[in-house]
Amino acid sequence: MKRREILNGIDLGNRHIGKIPFIEADGCRMFEEIRNRRMEGIVAKNKDSLYEGRHSEHWLKIDHCQEGEFYLTGYRKDQSGFLVSLPDKKQGLRQVGVVSEGIDPIQKLTPLTVCKPLEMHEDNRNVYIKPYIRMKLKYLHYWKEGILRSPRLISIIHS
Repeated sequence: MKRREILNGIDLGNRHIGKIPFIEADGCRMFEEIRNRRMEGIVAKNKDSLYEGRHSEHWLKIDHCQEGEFYLTGYRKDQSGFLVSLPDKKQGLRQVGVVSEGIDPIQKLTPLTVCKPLEMHEDNRNVYIKPYIRMKLKYLHYWKEGILRSPRLISIIHS
C-alpha cells in the first residue's frame, strides 16, 4: 500500500501510461466486469506483500480466457505447432495463429497420420492442409493484427 501511495504521487507525463485502479474486496464482481468487457484479466495481490518483480504466491494473475472453434489448416514441420484459421469473407480462410500449448504426445502425431491425406502444399517451415479438421481452443484475446494470443488446444473436434 505504501508503494501504491508513492506511485500515485508521481506524474508519469505520458498519456499512454496509466495507473491501475486499486479495488479492495469484491474481486469476483471485478472479474465478472472484466469478462463482460472481454478484457484480459486481473491481478489479485496480498495488499501487504512486498514487491518481488516476478510471479509469486502473493500476486496472482487471473486470466479471462475465451474459447472458440478454428480450422486446422496446417502444421509446423518441426512438430512445434498446428496452424489454425477462421473463415474470412475476403480471403476464404485467414490464418489466426499457431497452437503449440495443450497438445499431448498422441495429438503431436496427428500430422503424420490424420493430416497426411489432406496435404495441399508446403513451404520451408509449414505443411498446409485442407480445412476439414476443427479444433476447440482457449485463448486470451486477439492481437491488433488478428492473431490469437496464447492459444491452447482444448480438443480436436470430430465430425
